[in-house]
Amino acid sequence: MQTRALGLACLVAAGGCRCNGERAPRNTPTATQPRGIAQCEYLPEADATRILGAPARYRSADPLDPTAPACELLTSTNIRVVLQVSTDTAAYEFATANGGAPVRDLGDGALWLAGAHHMVATRYGRDAGLSVIDPAGRVDARAKAAELLAVVLAHM
Repeated sequence: MQTRALGLACLVAAGGCRCNGERAPRNTPTATQPRGIAQCEYLPEADATRILGAPARYRSADPLDPTAPACELLTSTNIRVVLQVSTDTAAYEFATANGGAPVRDLGDGALWLAGAHHMVATRYGRDAGLSVIDPAGRVDARAKAAELLAVVLAHM
């Protein structure tokens, strides 16, 4: 299970890295966001604050940078959310291959990887992956990830 979590972390952090130097397959020729949209725009801070129950702010100096590999939110209660929206379904395919548990009624398909506290959903041939990390264990990471991803998918 720890190997799967590390593999997923590498996929998220490197934007498709298989951790052996190869790139994961891409369904499109470019990994940039359509219409110049930055990933952080898919999850407004106000929505994250409402869902997580504590003020949430992006950690990036420029959360609207469309070239950023991922967006990271941090709440005042130290809950961290990492979001990655891509122009393909590589993360969803990875989660499928690594035993992700199906999540109902979210996008065109969604999977939960419990060991990584990561949920990935696909919609319109693209995917969005989101991790919820609460060191104190106060929130249900799976439920919060589903709520947050619903907002992301509504903006896709």
